[in-house]
Amino acid sequence: MLKIINTFEPIPLIGLLKKKGYGHWTAALGDTCYETYFFRQTKPTDDTASILAAPQAGEAGWEALLQQYQNGLQQLDVRALEMPQPMICILDALAQLPHGQALYVRHKRLPLYLLPELAQRGYAYRSREVSETEVHLLIFPN
Repeated sequence: MLKIINTFEPIPLIGLLKKKGYGHWTAALGDTCYETYFFRQTKPTDDTASILAAPQAGEAGWEALLQQYQNGLQQLDVRALEMPQPMICILDALAQLPHGQALYVRHKRLPLYLLPELAQRGYAYRSREVSETEVHLLIFPN
């Protein structure tokens, strides 16, 4: 069993470890202290490798997608945020995204742990590396 003590409930990590076959429970010890316990439960079902190998990574179709969503594009810049805030902010923005719109994200790097979550929630993405320290993502309904 693994016990993690943190100032927030590690929801992205919970989702990731669930796919790897771990169960969990969380105890709130106040407003700013959480204990989360992880334990082996089932066989892993992680499909991260297949998601990364999919043609979603790269610039294929970038301009066409920007054109398609030009009137329905929400902007989000998470470059200044510390982990896990970028993933939390992106998932929150997607939960509030109006139907038929896309999310344009400026990030420091390709968020590998976010990609399986996007697929699970019915989103696809395209990425474009702007520099060594900046990646742009276009996230849209699959």
